[in-house]
Amino acid sequence: NGEKMSKSLGNYTTVDQVLERYPHPDYLKLLFLKTHYRSPLDYSDEKMNEARKNWQDFRGFFRIHDQIQTEYSPKDMESAGVVPNFMTRFQEAVDEDLNTPQALAVLFDALSLGQKGIERGGKEGFLWREHAYSSILEYGTVL
Repeated sequence: NGEKMSKSLGNYTTVDQVLERYPHPDYLKLLFLKTHYRSPLDYSDEKMNEARKNWQDFRGFFRIHDQIQTEYSPKDMESAGVVPNFMTRFQEAVDEDLNTPQALAVLFDALSLGQKGIERGGKEGFLWREHAYSSILEYGTVL
């Protein structure tokens, strides 16, 4: 909410209290990643609920991806059309003073492409889905 947290004001929240309300630590991790390390963290229930929704979107994509049967193989990706270069954008974000919000935005773009790939289907949809899936897994481990 933009207000400084402090013990003397009585408006602070401990990590333990946050984890009691939001038991999955990845929600808190996403909230941290959305804030540049040089900026103050703007904590609120609204921000935590947004982080929870973001995490659920990633999990939902992974779950659907793993359930889809396809007749295409990873070799089909080599001959398919152009897809966004997430790696370059991700590296630029990390190299730019460890800009985790910008790097996370690249993962959200990959997620969006993967969701469109699920909707589209066919060989092109497979390509989008697989490219998004592998990008999120590879770059997500860096964060």
